[in-house]
Amino acid sequence: MINPIVIKKFFDFIQTPQFAKYEKDFAKSLQICLSSNYSLREEQLVEKMCTEINKTPPISGRVRILTNSVFIHGGKSQVEFEYLGGAKTQRELGDLIYIFTLVYNGKKYIEKISITQFKKTNKYPKWNFGKKNNGKYPDLEQLYLLSRFPEFKGASGLFKGGTYTFLIILVVLAHMD
Repeated sequence: MINPIVIKKFFDFIQTPQFAKYEKDFAKSLQICLSSNYSLREEQLVEKMCTEINKTPPISGRVRILTNSVFIHGGKSQVEFEYLGGAKTQRELGDLIYIFTLVYNGKKYIEKISITQFKKTNKYPKWNFGKKNNGKYPDLEQLYLLSRFPEFKGASGLFKGGTYTFLIILVVLAHMD
């Protein structure tokens, strides 16, 4: 169980100028990385983003915040799931995992991950919903995976061998005085 005092300290902390600077510096470094490397192939761009994120210095003190990432493009995040009609298919779960860690007085209290899927284009963002030669619709299947989060099995990479179900929980925290 998370200590309510730690939650209050966290909410107080994220309203400080120190945290605002951290957020702005983090966003600026990602924006610079994207704009200066956009000519690279998608997977190379994602690797650059991962490297940039992992250079982010943590906020230190009683409340410590760390932001890291893991490159999971391609075979590093292939999962198998049931698509419409029950047919099994295999797709990439994402390109990059962001890891946010909150440490208070040397003890880890929160660790949150976000799986990010990059789609690079030179004009307007688009998905290719056309059928491939193998009769599959890869982008439709991936969009289904990323919007519906069905139970899936790891086919290769980080998730291989396990069966996973995404549990989406909405937590409402009351402000504590």
